[in-house]
Amino acid sequence: MISHFVKRLLLIINVFAVAFLLLGLLAGHVSTVHFRVLIFFSFAFPFFAIANLFFVGFWMLFKKLYFIPSLLTLLICYQPLNATFNILPEDAPPKPEKSFTVLSHNVKVFDLYNWSHNKKSRNEYFKYLRKIKPEIACFQEYFNTKGNDFPIHDSLIKSQRFKYSHISYSIQLPNGHNFGIATYSRFPIVHKKNISFGKTHNMAIATDIKVFNDTIRVINCHLQSVRFLSKDYLFIDKLPGLSDEDRIDGAKGVLKRLSVASKIRARQAQLIANEIKTSPYPVMVCGDFNDVPTSYVYHQLSRELEDSYHNQGFGINGTYPRFFVPFRIDYILFDEHIRCHGFRTETSKLSDHFAIIGEYSMNE
Repeated sequence: MISHFVKRLLLIINVFAVAFLLLGLLAGHVSTVHFRVLIFFSFAFPFFAIANLFFVGFWMLFKKLYFIPSLLTLLICYQPLNATFNILPEDAPPKPEKSFTVLSHNVKVFDLYNWSHNKKSRNEYFKYLRKIKPEIACFQEYFNTKGNDFPIHDSLIKSQRFKYSHISYSIQLPNGHNFGIATYSRFPIVHKKNISFGKTHNMAIATDIKVFNDTIRVINCHLQSVRFLSKDYLFIDKLPGLSDEDRIDGAKGVLKRLSVASKIRARQAQLIANEIKTSPYPVMVCGDFNDVPTSYVYHQLSRELEDSYHNQGFGINGTYPRFFVPFRIDYILFDEHIRCHGFRTETSKLSDHFAIIGEYSMNE
């Protein structure tokens, strides 16, 4: 038996867990341009889901009907739950001969700033690509130089047998160092288009690629980064041992940066959603959304598309392992004209993001 005081305390916590989970559900449908506070509930959605699952089991163990609100809330939140914890992937259809592999990866400028080992890291990455052999590769935080000290583009063309590329730079320095986004393909590229996000270094590109007998539009995007400071990462890592005052101060800084970036991403997502709607070809969207599956950004971009992870992935499959819980913020989405035959998250530590890889074919 549990005491009356403990039972009341747990019921109060349970009520908050239900309310916060529903706010996490709401976050996917309401633009953070107007309600930025919802970004917190979006990122914390998995934790509130686990809390409600705990209360369902706890109250059932004590044969109390208090489990019903949490159970009903979990059922209401089935769709975002399945996008976060995919335990029932679809059966993979047989892969035809004319299939192709797509890789999407935030490569963190190929470890350029690890000065003592950057060439080793780059070569390890090229070795990894030769193993994967993607027909289409979408890189975010791409880097290339005009000099011979750290060549990327020429190496990708020669060693990886990518014949075609679409590269757009948001930063071009006098020393020849260029930073941006790039899509490489072994299939012919028939058209290139840049999608400008305005005054930001984040960007997107739309590349029309002739895949066998069809043309598809691959949108490669890197949405607004949160730009956490070193003190923010330190706060998150040491959160359990901090004083209440330090927790409040740290949380204010983290939430401020989350909300500002979320507002910008919401506008960027709308630009990409417009590109999806007006595309004359079947669409794939690959990229680093910097947002979770319960967010407004994800909901906007996946509204008319299928998530490869949801289709063929399994488990949590976090792609950004910087925190104690890896968040899934990188995606490959595709429309009804494309079929997914497999999807996986590569946990090789070649960047601060994990690479994601899918196998696809065109629907007959």
